Amino acid sequence: MKVAINWSFRLLIALLTLPAAMRPVSGARKVVLIMRLDAIGDFFLWTQSGLVNQLRYARAQCPAGGRVILLAKSDWADYARSLDLFDEVIAVDVRRFYRSLSYKFGVVADLCRLGVATVIQTRAAREFLLEDYLVRLIGAPRTIGTEGVAVNIGAGIKRRTDRWYRERYPALPLWEHEISRNAAFTRQLTGEEVERLSIPVDRKAKIAGADPYFVMTPGASWPDKMWPIERFAAVARSVVARTGMKCVMLGVARERHLGKAIEQEIGAGQFRNLAGELALKESVDVLADARFLIGNDTGLIHAAAAVGVPSVTILGGGHYGLFAPYPAQFAGMAPGVANSPMDCYRCKWKCIYRMEKYEPVPCIAAVEVNDVLEKVEHLL
Repeated sequence: MKVAINWSFRLLIALLTLPAAMRPVSGARKVVLIMRLDAIGDFFLWTQSGLVNQLRYARAQCPAGGRVILLAKSDWADYARSLDLFDEVIAVDVRRFYRSLSYKFGVVADLCRLGVATVIQTRAAREFLLEDYLVRLIGAPRTIGTEGVAVNIGAGIKRRTDRWYRERYPALPLWEHEISRNAAFTRQLTGEEVERLSIPVDRKAKIAGADPYFVMTPGASWPDKMWPIERFAAVARSVVARTGMKCVMLGVARERHLGKAIEQEIGAGQFRNLAGELALKESVDVLADARFLIGNDTGLIHAAAAVGVPSVTILGGGHYGLFAPYPAQFAGMAPGVANSPMDCYRCKWKCIYRMEKYEPVPCIAAVEVNDVLEKVEHLL
């Protein structure tokens, strides 16, 4: 059985490496490629726990006349370009990469033609058919990464793909926070203490208007993690009644309909729905001028922390500790957490309870309006 698995693994790798074999590199390798293919929130956590140091290290490793390129998830690649930190930012549509063989092979071929001398793969929760696959196929003489954690990859496959990183640094235990994990890798790689990136914002744009406002983000990438919208509306009603501030909603276009419940509760004059109308950079500019943010556990919670805006997040237990609460050394930027602890915390979102369709998981549903208002009280 073990022999069959080993041969199956080797055959799979042989088939997946065909596009690289058909596009040999011509000329000198002069590119240092930093790879970061996780979500928006992970990117903002990275800006505060390693990006600055890792970029400086990459510059120092870059051959004369070479370039430092960021391989980024398409969700936030345009935002990374706007920071003007890298010589080039290449976007990968991760969903399409998994679903389309032609797109996958096209991405691989393009990367192989770059002439990469060094790959720095920074993500600990790496995936076999994403980061590991690309590191293998790019064929750089120097490949740097972390031993990682078996969250998105089986332990057996991980042991095999570990060897594809010629320089591999130990990873912190599974339930350490992503910030701590990034910082540890950065210190091991660079020998430096971690610097935080100062996020540039346009405070003159006033996209959400000049009146004082707070932001709500009631959407989420996974519906089961969404706190009921009527509870968001109740919180908005209480905050508006207490402060007179306006409520601005941010999110993507598919979440825009959620704003109807909030608007009905507080009135159109006190509410502005910007979901689906703004690019990520503009959303960050709106956040930077907000008094605070109330939202589900999404990327904008971490964006708010990165620009120094206080927040309250409704947190479930699936990945408790991985992304929130923040570790003590980052308490100054940490979002407040409204949660309801359960014995089944850290289930990796493999919920043991049955739910109706579009019903939140029990650890989210158990958070009450007063739990959130209690955390918001500290921000008023």
